[in-house]
Amino acid sequence: MSSGSCHSSNRVHSSYNNGAAKLCGHGVEAIRFTSMTDDNPCRRFWRCRFYKKDNDCKYFEWIDPELPPFQRCCFVNLKCEKSDLHDQLKCKADSEKLLSEILE
Repeated sequence: MSSGSCHSSNRVHSSYNNGAAKLCGHGVEAIRFTSMTDDNPCRRFWRCRFYKKDNDCKYFEWIDPELPPFQRCCFVNLKCEKSDLHDQLKCKADSEKLLSEILE
């Protein structure tokens, strides 16, 4: 599965894990993210806050284990279905708006 299908992104969360901050190679608090890629759906991880700004620190640490293949497949399918429903809803709203403008 490609990591880019059906939209992939990361959600940002606080930098604390049960009250203890994770420090990156810069000695600053890392940020907790949640992966929404097809390869690692809903998998949380720590990453340096300077990830794309400073190549010196490559701090990255998974918090959660990988999902079993069946669960990962189910999640990806649900994510694609949600995306399709979102697109259909937007199309319906656009159609209703166009019809409303025509009828006025």
